[in-house]
Amino acid sequence: MERKIGFIGVGSIGSAMIRALVKSGFTKAANIYASNNSHMDKLRELRDETGISICKNNTELAASSDVIVMAVKPQSIKNVIEEIKESFGNKLLITLAAGVTIKVFEDILGTGSRIFRAMPNLPVLVGEGMTIITYNAGMEDSDIKYVKLLFEEFGRVEEMDESLLSTVISLTASSPAYVFMLLEAMAASAVKTGLPLELAYKISAQSILGSAKMYLEDRQNIDSPVNELSVSMDLPDNTSVLFNQNRIRNAVDEAIDACNKKAWEFEKI
Repeated sequence: MERKIGFIGVGSIGSAMIRALVKSGFTKAANIYASNNSHMDKLRELRDETGISICKNNTELAASSDVIVMAVKPQSIKNVIEEIKESFGNKLLITLAAGVTIKVFEDILGTGSRIFRAMPNLPVLVGEGMTIITYNAGMEDSDIKYVKLLFEEFGRVEEMDESLLSTVISLTASSPAYVFMLLEAMAASAVKTGLPLELAYKISAQSILGSAKMYLEDRQNIDSPVNELSVSMDLPDNTSVLFNQNRIRNAVDEAIDACNKKAWEFEKI
């Protein structure tokens, strides 16, 4: 029997996941429920677009679902858990909230609860997300397989120890912003040489996409250090050296360090 999936919160990530699940046929639209207390108009629009079921509140959703996906802000998590705990039973819960540990959920729902933490990033919107998952002790293999298959509908999935989740957020949630900045810089420089702006963005974006895909899908490249790849593809004048001379590595390092510090702050909420 197909599991019924309930989404609490239909922001950018939640609504993207719902659309992808319906489009791919992972489950029938009738098996997907959604609640969004503060944005009922948005919820109705999503229902009309996808054919999913909507619930008037989170308690109704919890009672109707086998799997509950919490796509709400970290500051709201405790209130939402308290709201649904009487209807929770032995459901499978997947939380997308950064910095909120599994223990927070277990303290309210009980240590025997089946809890996953998942950290998808914004490219799930186009089916190329990177999702990190972790889960509490005693999780059934069937549940682990199910959650991995679910997130593979939106991109790639990696399993990781929970102690590393706040550290890796800089390489999931924040890294697309770094890529967009690089894209903008590449395109702006190309425009200076006379290239039309739209074409400059298109060429730069495809180059970034192709380079990443080459690394991920070419086994020979995966086994090679990335710095060797950059040297092997460089022009005779070794122009990639200019990247390092202009502190590109330092800038990335500083940005990731700042993001990591912010991520650890979330765990204090």
